Order: sequence, then C-alpha cells, then structure tokens
Amino acid sequence: MIEDPLELGLEAYLRKPITLCASSPLSPADVRALRELGILFLGVSLGWLLISSATRAWHPMTLAVPVLLGGVGVGIVGWSAWRLRAVVRLLLVEEDPLIRGLLELLLARHGYEVATAGDGSAGIRMAREVRPALVVSGVNLPATGEVGLLAAIRAEPGLEQTPVLFLSGDMSPDSVASATELGAVGYLTKPVVAEELLATIQGLLKAPSDASR
Repeated sequence: MIEDPLELGLEAYLRKPITLCASSPLSPADVRALRELGILFLGVSLGWLLISSATRAWHPMTLAVPVLLGGVGVGIVGWSAWRLRAVVRLLLVEEDPLIRGLLELLLARHGYEVATAGDGSAGIRMAREVRPALVVSGVNLPATGEVGLLAAIRAEPGLEQTPVLFLSGDMSPDSVASATELGAVGYLTKPVVAEELLATIQGLLKAPSDASR
C-alpha cells in the first residue's frame, strides 16, 4: 500500500486517459515506434514495386497500393524526424525508485525524453552523457548529495547554464535559501502537484538561464 502523498497524487494523475493532443503528446518512444512503422511501409512498398517489375505486373491497381504505402511511409518518417528534433531531454535524479518511476512516466507522457539516475554519482555521469536541457533532482542524494551534484554540473563545460530544479519534503525558508545559494533555479516541496511540476519545468525551459555562478 502506497502512503506517500506524492506517490498517491502522481498515481491518481497518471490514471487519467491519454489523449493525443497538445497537452499530452506522444512520447519520444511512441514517435520512434511510428518511425519504425514508416520505415516498414517504405520497405513493403519497395519490395512490392520490385516484384511488380520482375513479373511485369504493371496494372494501375497493382501500383496504387505500393505508391500509397510509400507515400504514407515517407510522411511518417519525415514527421517523426522533425518531432524527435524537437524533443527536450531531461535528467531526473531521485533516490526512491518508485517515485523516480512515477515521475519518469509523468514526464514522458508529456513529451519529454527522460534519463534517470538513483544517486548523485550516477546523476553526474548521466548529465555528462545525455547533456540535458534541465535537471530535476531530489535532495540528500546518496554518494554526493545535492551539493556535489550541482557543483559537478556547474563545473562541466557546456552544462554551466543547465537549470536545476530541486524537489524536497523540507519546506523551511532556510532550505529554500540554501538551494538558491547552491545555484538551483527552482525549488518545489513534496508532495508535488503534477500540474505545478509540469508548469515549473516549462517555465524554466523558456526562461533565460542565470544559473551560472
């Protein structure tokens, strides 16, 4: 039985039906699957045309199907390539695997590509590897803590301006001030409301970064 309000809130949110609209787009994994389907259509179309050429079966109806499949395939592959170029990559660093999984699912459902790590050291390695547009991190992380994670990101060439959003159950003014002094550009307290988290991430991605210290 899940008792954490954060987990309960996210689970309730994730039970909402997925609609293919601007507020809940296809995930990057869905787009890649569609791209593979488009490539399959192109392959079937090409194979069909080659067989028709070999057997000299050039009836208009015989040609209509592969031409249609090829057109659909080209459209899907082109759209998916455009869509994947627009994907925003996030890094999620959270010790609790259940919360991490729920947050990853939430963010993926809203069109983000999410890399995850369970501690500060893994978070630093993933940040260097995936070069995220934004980092969402818990506090009191194993191995490095939030201080070590943030310091490593600020010291990494090309990541100095990467915004870092902290999630914590400690809502004291001193904690918020401490996170800000460390260079965090956002600080949300648990239990996190899904809509607030999504709106905060969207706002940080659109705002000019002043994260460097």
